[in-house]
Amino acid sequence: MEREKIKSIIEAKKDSVIELWEKLVNIDSGTYDIEGVNKVASVFEEKLKSLGCETKIYKFENAGNTLIATLNPDAKDEPILFIGHMDTVFSSQDSKERPFKIEEGKAYGPGVLDMKAGDVIAVFTLEVLKEIGYNKRPIKIIFSGDEELAHINSTGDEVIYKEAIGAKAALNFETGRVDEGIVVGRMGTRGYDVNIEGVSAHSGNNPDLGRSAILEAAKKIVELEGLNDIPRGKLVNCGLVNGGVSNNTIPGNCTIGILTRYVSQEIGDEINREVEEILNQTFVEGTKTTFVATKGIPSMERTPGVIELYDLVENVAVELGFPKPHPVEVGGGSDSAFTVSAGIPTVCAMGAKGEFNHTDREYAVVDSMFERIELAANTVLAID
Repeated sequence: MEREKIKSIIEAKKDSVIELWEKLVNIDSGTYDIEGVNKVASVFEEKLKSLGCETKIYKFENAGNTLIATLNPDAKDEPILFIGHMDTVFSSQDSKERPFKIEEGKAYGPGVLDMKAGDVIAVFTLEVLKEIGYNKRPIKIIFSGDEELAHINSTGDEVIYKEAIGAKAALNFETGRVDEGIVVGRMGTRGYDVNIEGVSAHSGNNPDLGRSAILEAAKKIVELEGLNDIPRGKLVNCGLVNGGVSNNTIPGNCTIGILTRYVSQEIGDEINREVEEILNQTFVEGTKTTFVATKGIPSMERTPGVIELYDLVENVAVELGFPKPHPVEVGGGSDSAFTVSAGIPTVCAMGAKGEFNHTDREYAVVDSMFERIELAANTVLAID
């Protein structure tokens, strides 16, 4: 009975879903466009307050706000979390050049898929649950404002962790996959900015006086790249190298940009320890290396709780007559890492299905918006 009621409510709200989606896509909210991100937060806050949610804003000086909204705040059972982010990777002019449009069942526009579609799905799932009288658990929305930069300019990651503590489960409405995959694992990341100082010298007149920073970097890179163990989910990429002034000068400076990825915190601790051991070694006498470890994202580990929640989502999808999903693990990070780190079973990629995130070809399948609202609402009902 409730499933039919959910389907009927969604059918009646299809135009409203598209209307809100279009409005949000046409607000530029690149991560560095703090004003735009906060404008998106204001639109969501107004909508969620109209649904009777209690709201709270975490403000940051150098990043967009994080929005918290809770339906049924006085319910006694553990809350269910709906996770999303309001920032995109696009510029402050993109929506003027590529405004929201729908063609042949696909929606286009900056951030249309990643992840304004997912945010709208989360909000309308909450609205549907309210309309059927769901009051067993609090439903808490956590929408961050700087996910695309892994919260390097805020404490948004700490906010997510704090707000997640004690929850029953979390659904992250990140980009859905056209192959029906639901994400149950994501690699963690950590970066290193490395600076190597050598001694500059004329390569013909005074080669004995020079100490090549590039040679030191090259020897380090060979060692670092040798740490890769792809089958174990242990990755090191020395993706940026810059040094030297001319081909007749022994280079006195070189920088390296490194990113590590790992499937578990255990492997993360291992690889980062090994990276730092190599960076602390000197291969070319007379050179000096300094480095800074940059803020990263922990791994979203495939815990028993995650798999139990995934199995529930899969069963609900099949019962509703939707294509059968399958669990996948991917290399990219998301805020699901923070909820899993807080001990909360989490599934990710519950948003609209589509492809080509972070490009001007990005699209979302329109009908999948309504499918995913139905799937999420029924998943909440199925959680004990």
